[in-house]
Amino acid sequence: MSPDPTPLTALTVSQVKNWKPNAFDQQALEWQLAAQDLRTRMTATVSTVDGSHDYWIGEGGDAMRARFAQVNNDATKVIDALTNGAGAARGGAGNISSHRLVVVNKATDAEANKYTVADDGTVSVSPQQWTTLVASVGVVKANQMLSLLENDAKLRTDELKNALADLRTADVRAESAIQEAFKDLPTPPDFGPPRWVKPTPKPPAKDASVDENRHWWNSLTAEQQHDFITNHPGDIGNRDGIPASARDQANRNQIPQIRATLEQAITTAQAAGADPKDYKEITNRLNDLNAVDKAVDGKPDRKLLLLDMYSGRQGRAAIAVGDPDKADHISVTAPGLNTTVRDSIGGMSNEATNLRDEAQKQLDDKGRKNETVSTIAWIGYDPPQIPGWPDPNSLVGGNEVARDDVARAGAVDLSRFYNGLEAANSGDKPPHITAVGHSYGSLTTGLALQQPGGHPVTDMVVYGSPGIEANTPADLGLQSGHGYVMRAEDDPIKWTQDGPAIAKVPLPGAFPIAIPGAAYAGEAAGYGDFGPDPAKNTNFTQLDTHAGFTADGRWLDGASGHSEYPQQSNNQPRITGYNVAAIIAGLPENVVPAR
Repeated sequence: MSPDPTPLTALTVSQVKNWKPNAFDQQALEWQLAAQDLRTRMTATVSTVDGSHDYWIGEGGDAMRARFAQVNNDATKVIDALTNGAGAARGGAGNISSHRLVVVNKATDAEANKYTVADDGTVSVSPQQWTTLVASVGVVKANQMLSLLENDAKLRTDELKNALADLRTADVRAESAIQEAFKDLPTPPDFGPPRWVKPTPKPPAKDASVDENRHWWNSLTAEQQHDFITNHPGDIGNRDGIPASARDQANRNQIPQIRATLEQAITTAQAAGADPKDYKEITNRLNDLNAVDKAVDGKPDRKLLLLDMYSGRQGRAAIAVGDPDKADHISVTAPGLNTTVRDSIGGMSNEATNLRDEAQKQLDDKGRKNETVSTIAWIGYDPPQIPGWPDPNSLVGGNEVARDDVARAGAVDLSRFYNGLEAANSGDKPPHITAVGHSYGSLTTGLALQQPGGHPVTDMVVYGSPGIEANTPADLGLQSGHGYVMRAEDDPIKWTQDGPAIAKVPLPGAFPIAIPGAAYAGEAAGYGDFGPDPAKNTNFTQLDTHAGFTADGRWLDGASGHSEYPQQSNNQPRITGYNVAAIIAGLPENVVPAR
């Protein structure tokens, strides 16, 4: 059995306090000096060899010069690797140092306030605090005030453990950047007996953390990585934390095999006289796959980050426009009710292209052309489906869309997807990530941002939202001013918040399909509370949906109804698409606020 890579264990407070990130700076200096030394020597040798044409002619001289050309080419690769490695090490040192300082400061502050700080980051009320409290206010009041201390300790615990997780991610990012710098080193000539080949570490468990996945990937040689992409694509195509380029190649490699499997299943079902429902299920999966294939075929600027035709009730897929491994700004859009891969992945991918282009335009107009954008269409869960009456599945879908169960299940995967994007990104600093949610997908997005362990998302924008189960950006792990909402005046989703009271009481086992706003009636049925209406919540920045002028002087159409927000109009974005693009580009000064 192949050995596993060194396990990626959780960091502890004591470890972090003893870390010396300046060791990265020292290593960077050594690599830089080595590159300079080799460059100097090779420059002198190149000059000598060039001069040999005057005195060493014939086959012998030509053979020497040809051999040296190869040596010089290999030396250039080494020089480039040392230079890039030095840059990666310096960048890693800065990133790790800043995250380490956060951990140390939070632990030190808790200790200074007499809390007990465990090595895993758990902060608890100490006996000393209790004794001091009793001495100050007496036992009765001390008991009353104890809950305040315990709540503060819990908050400190969450912050410290999130800081430890962020530091671990920074550490893995530095490892990844250094691996990337040295990946193209020349292979030494194979003289003598065959060299010992390091056994291939087996993949981590399917539920491994994104940092464990990336750490494992980094432990592989280039040949081993190529082998997984080519011969074992199912092991890496959907593994969060693996570079997007590898996942894309692996998932594209899987398409013919999955298609053959589904086509054979259809043939078998036909021969066996399968139930029409089962036959339709398989056919839908094949249609899902074909839609994905069509969306990425012949489009090298798109990366297939998720391809799963088996795990859920329908196919699942995620397509990135642009390279999220290298992008400075990344967005992930989660859709809502009635979304299927077969009907939506193509359109969502095109909308992602338009969104990327608009965000890039706004960056270019600001003189920030060196910054890049990647936008991702994510259908990585099973949105509720209401096909329409009298289809009995509408009852199931109506029940689901009125509850948050489906959203909660999808939120777990969406949260991992966010974290995987940060772990795989090879930039000098963590990317700016924006979470985008539409309709029921906004609920999934809001819950994803509340998953344990934190997230790397900076901004969130939701539109046509029935609720996100949060009252403030802080509830979502966001800074104040980084949560945005849009809702068109005639969007029927308003009825979920503004509808008659009778539609907001529990109606177990029923779906009021006949009442106004039927497509959204389930969301209003009161089975679950999705929190305050985001479109009326002043804690979130409300953005305009009406036609009007943008910050760069363009007149753009507004959005109407429930689905026009991301759609083009007259080959331009609507004001809603413009606003989303501004947030993705990290240009909040460009947005058009609600009027």
